[in-house]
Amino acid sequence: MLSITGGIYKGRKIETTPRVVTRYTPQMTRKALFDIIDVAGKVFLDLFAGSGIMGIEALSRGAQKAIFVDSSRLACGTIKKNLELLKITPGDTEVYCRDFRRAIPHFQAKGISYDIVFADPPFEKGYLEELLKSLIKYDSVIKGGVVVVEAPERSEKVIERHTLDSKLKIIDTRKYAGVYLYFMKVVV
Repeated sequence: MLSITGGIYKGRKIETTPRVVTRYTPQMTRKALFDIIDVAGKVFLDLFAGSGIMGIEALSRGAQKAIFVDSSRLACGTIKKNLELLKITPGDTEVYCRDFRRAIPHFQAKGISYDIVFADPPFEKGYLEELLKSLIKYDSVIKGGVVVVEAPERSEKVIERHTLDSKLKIIDTRKYAGVYLYFMKVVV
């Protein structure tokens, strides 16, 4: 079980997904992230959502809406269960059970954009490069807001290579509990 670190659901626990491959953002990292970014009244996209903890943290701290994307049916079921457990209003959330490579172009095609995009791709799967390419190609999904990518230390060169000559620029980097948070914005 995971504990929510702040807001109206602070201290409440949610279920984790039964998938053993799912890696969770450490509690200290979650708390630090939401102390840095103001989500109040914003629309939050949680890519690679797992249990939904990041989107739920955003809702707990006043986000207007949270959208969860995960390719695993087990993870999507866990997210829905956690939203029901906390009695979160269904209109405040959407759960997309699909791969990020299909979800991001879908959002752009539908004219959907987000104030904050959080992505925590599996470290060992090599999705970081594909994620960055998708966010750069379909940048209207980022509504002038912030992209936060959680990644291991060895990812710095991949991120810098993809943001160097693109509109997606690193504005800050933080290290917490053994993981890095890369804060980015689309700069025109």
